[in-house]
Amino acid sequence: MMIRHALFCLLAACVIYPLHAAPFERQTDDFAREIDAARQQGKLLAVLFELEDCPNCRELKAEVLSKSAANAFEQHFHTVSLTVDQQGNITTPSGETLPRDQWAGKLGVFATPAFGFFDGKGQYIYRHLGTLSSPEELVLLGRYIVEQAFEDAPWSVWRDAQSGATAAIHDDGHAEHDGHAGHDDSHAEHNGSSDGSSYSMDCH
Repeated sequence: MMIRHALFCLLAACVIYPLHAAPFERQTDDFAREIDAARQQGKLLAVLFELEDCPNCRELKAEVLSKSAANAFEQHFHTVSLTVDQQGNITTPSGETLPRDQWAGKLGVFATPAFGFFDGKGQYIYRHLGTLSSPEELVLLGRYIVEQAFEDAPWSVWRDAQSGATAAIHDDGHAEHDGHAGHDDSHAEHNGSSDGSSYSMDCH
């Protein structure tokens, strides 16, 4: 009887608290708290900016973030998401209270999906505008941030160099790189911000 009760409690706990949520699955409006949580874990904070009616955001979640291979991204990142066009204010990493869309505008996030990265002190270090093609590309973007490769090369150049190096180790002649034409250097920017004026939001 006790064993049956224990199994029931375990199953109930799994329903209420999934063993592992997908990256960026959890929404938040308090980024000062999330910075503290990331710092305690020895990680950087990664934020996914999305819109409620954004087809590419839904596709990103279904085809990239929900895959088990994407979980490796969380080795170095504490992940949360923000739906920009919902009502209500948020608390920024510095403790300031702002409307959601105004904060996104100040960070230079004018289209979704987009990723923003913050260090343990709450400093905004990088933004990536646009979707990703695979869980492997998400993990590669994580490497790009952790290694601070954005100090030396644009994302598209660095990504293609890594993909080229990977393809070069295969000697069967079948490894090819597709170029990911959907990305350009204007969609991956280092430490960009604006005053949030003339703000409008779009979905790539």
